[in-house]
Amino acid sequence: MAMATDERDQATGGDGIEQLMSPIAGVSLELYARIVRSIAMVNHDLSMLEPMAALHGVTREAWAEARRGWNLRIGAEPAVNQVFQVLYHSTVP
Repeated sequence: MAMATDERDQATGGDGIEQLMSPIAGVSLELYARIVRSIAMVNHDLSMLEPMAALHGVTREAWAEARRGWNLRIGAEPAVNQVFQVLYHSTVP
């Protein structure tokens, strides 16, 4: 286990989980989860993600970058996915 953590730290520049959890384009994982969760009230209409992000003060460009980045991190890193799941399910839309 320590070996895997060391390899991940090397791959992420040595900052490990701190770097994985750092905001992308100014969007924290908590804010990302809140925005994604907010589309539940519109039948999970993905086209509403950008307007919901704008309501949270996130520009179109920042949202596009954050969405891509968080999707990649969530898919590649089990720890990030676990935190996202907790945030998503504890967020009120």
